[in-house]
Amino acid sequence: MPAKNVLYGLVFLQFTLIAYLFYNQFSNKPALVKAESTSTTDVAQQQPTSLPEGALKLAYINNDSLIAGYAYQQELREGLERQARALEADLQRKTKVFEENYAVLEQQAPNLSDAELQMAQAELMQKQQELIQYRDERAQELAGEEARLTQELKKDLDAVVEKLRLEEDIDFIFALDPSSILLYANNAYDITPQVIERLNASHAARQQGK
Repeated sequence: MPAKNVLYGLVFLQFTLIAYLFYNQFSNKPALVKAESTSTTDVAQQQPTSLPEGALKLAYINNDSLIAGYAYQQELREGLERQARALEADLQRKTKVFEENYAVLEQQAPNLSDAELQMAQAELMQKQQELIQYRDERAQELAGEEARLTQELKKDLDAVVEKLRLEEDIDFIFALDPSSILLYANNAYDITPQVIERLNASHAARQQGK
């Protein structure tokens, strides 16, 4: 395989990874935990409200508002984004080294025998494979960390929702977001402010206990 093809393949793989990291993990994903709600512009100004009386108690959580108001989730999201940017920068540095090695080989090629040129190309291919493996392992680690944090946040959310459900004797709690089948929800049934308040209080208590 010509050395130039090796270089082009590596550069393509680098940009593929960068696009994967920011599109698949951050760009179009609202956050780590997905819950529920109607769009609200200022979660901080919302006050917890009691649910309307009735034979059947319903409630919903606004996903967009939960994401915007849950401080711990924002911290974790920012941490993952920093890791992704660090990985991108690391890959760019390694790619630059590869490009420099390629440039050296290109300059030396006229003075190399066929055997020497083939050996140098084989070394470049080996470095390419090592970089691909490094890229895949780091991307897998990042995805695994995101999954772990998602489970951690979901556990916190489930605990708060369950406690609130029992206290308010709620029969059904729905998730409201653009992907839900719930087309409309009365704001009187929105328990998002209570959920956010309890999640943030729980996180603050954990921080103080450290």
